[in-house]
Amino acid sequence: MDELINDDLINAVVKSHEWALYGLMAFLFLALGVALRYYRPPGDDDE
Repeated sequence: MDELINDDLINAVVKSHEWALYGLMAFLFLALGVALRYYRPPGDDDE
């Protein structure tokens, strides 16, 4: 009985952490894109 409850709890935690991880990764990619757009290293604007 305890094992079943623990498994459910662990699954819920893992799923919520997975969602948070994907959200964090998406936010980091977005921040990286903005940073690259506005803070380009010198000598990298050969457009």
